Amino acid sequence: MEEIILNKQQFQSPPFGLHDAVITEMRIKGETVELRFKDGITVNREPYEKTGPAVIEIRNVDPDFCTVTWLRPTEKEKLKGKRLSLSDFLPVRFGNGITVVSELHGYNRVSFRGVMFRRRKGSRSRKLVEVELDIYYFGDMIYLIGEK
Repeated sequence: MEEIILNKQQFQSPPFGLHDAVITEMRIKGETVELRFKDGITVNREPYEKTGPAVIEIRNVDPDFCTVTWLRPTEKEKLKGKRLSLSDFLPVRFGNGITVVSELHGYNRVSFRGVMFRRRKGSRSRKLVEVELDIYYFGDMIYLIGEK
């Protein structure tokens, strides 16, 4: 795998875009959050091709400021949702993954917004849920890119 490090001086122009990428797996390994993308991510330069399978490691995270918020519309056009710490969210099964719609990079912080389908226990119906993943970190973001 090719390793590309996004350090503090580069956070405003990341080398890859995650729009329409699917987070298929999330893990916490010590102080590192790992996001896996089975179908790859997009290179942020012409001709904007997809990579092979990719992993993003976000190092030296502060777990007290890593949250996941999810919202789903109800029948009466109101929103219902939850905010959890990332470690409390990870046991949640997210089926086919979280499709990233937007990403925001800031100093020591990254935020991913997207959608996923959730299925209730014992039910066959699936509900669309909006998800926002906020990660506060002090290290680097490492992009590990596999071959196509």
